[in-house]
Amino acid sequence: MRYLKAFSLLFLLIPFFSLAQSGSKYLKDSSRIDKGFDFMVSGGVYFANKYNADYYNGSPQNENGLDYIFNNKYWYDDINQLMIEKYSYISDSVFLGDLPQNMSYNPNMSISFGFRYKFNMNWGISLFYSYTKITASDKFYLDYKTPSGNIRPGYIAEYLVGQESRSIFDLSASYLFQIHSIVKPFVEIGVQFNFVDVKKYIALIEGKEYNLLDYYQGAYYTPNSQMQKFDTKYGGPGYGFSFSTGLKLAFNKFFSIDPTFYLSASSFGLTGYKNIALNYGALVRIFMSDLVFSK
Repeated sequence: MRYLKAFSLLFLLIPFFSLAQSGSKYLKDSSRIDKGFDFMVSGGVYFANKYNADYYNGSPQNENGLDYIFNNKYWYDDINQLMIEKYSYISDSVFLGDLPQNMSYNPNMSISFGFRYKFNMNWGISLFYSYTKITASDKFYLDYKTPSGNIRPGYIAEYLVGQESRSIFDLSASYLFQIHSIVKPFVEIGVQFNFVDVKKYIALIEGKEYNLLDYYQGAYYTPNSQMQKFDTKYGGPGYGFSFSTGLKLAFNKFFSIDPTFYLSASSFGLTGYKNIALNYGALVRIFMSDLVFSK
C-alpha cells in the first residue's frame, strides 16, 4: 500500500514536471514581450449577495417600503377594489400580512472592459470596469377576513420586485505564473469602487404595478392634483476589495483567453444595507496585446 501511494503521487507529479520543463524553455525564449499594455473585454455571470436584496423586502424600517402605498388612502382603496373584484370571497378590506423571508437576486450577465499594464513577465496592474443589472424578487402576503366556514387560507400571495444596476471599477495588482508557454495561472488582488442605481421597485398586486419609490419627497399622493414629481435617485457609491484567479490561455503573443473566477467583499450604497458582503462571478476575458497595433 505504501508503494502504491508513492507511485500514485509520482504519477500525479509527472504533468507538473512536464509543465515546469516546458516552462523553463519558455523562460529562455528571448522573443517574448514582457512589458506593455493588454486590452480586455469580457462577459460572464454575476451572483449578488442576498443581504442587499433585503432593501426591497417592503419593511417599514427600510428607506422605501410597502407602507408607502398602504398608508395612502387612494392607493389602499385602489388595492382593495382590485382584490374585491378579483376574488368573490373577499368582501372587506385586505391588510398587509407577512413580508418576504427569502428576498434574493437572480444571477445575471455581466460585461466588462479595461486594460492591464505589464511591468515584466509576472507583475502587472489592471483597471477594469464592469456593469450588470440585477433583479430581486420574492412573495409577500395580503391577509383578509375569512367568512365563517371558509376553507381558504385567509391570505393571497403577491410579489415585490426590485431592479438595480451596478457599475464596478476594480484596480488590481496581478501576478502571472510562468509555468508554461500557453497555460499560465494568475491571481489578482485589488480595491473596488462601485455605484448602485435603483432602477425599479414595485409591488406587483394581481398583475398591477404599484411604485414604491417616493418621487414626491414625502408629500402625500393625491390623484389628479398635478403634484410635482422629482427625479429622486436611490442608491449611491460604495467600495470593496476584490480577488480573481484563473488561467491565461496564450495561444500567441497577440491574444489570450482567460477563464476567470471573481470574488469581491463589497459595500454598496443602499441605505440601511451598506455592510460588506461577498459577491462572486465567473467570466471569460479576451485580452489583446498592444503589439497588435505595431504589426
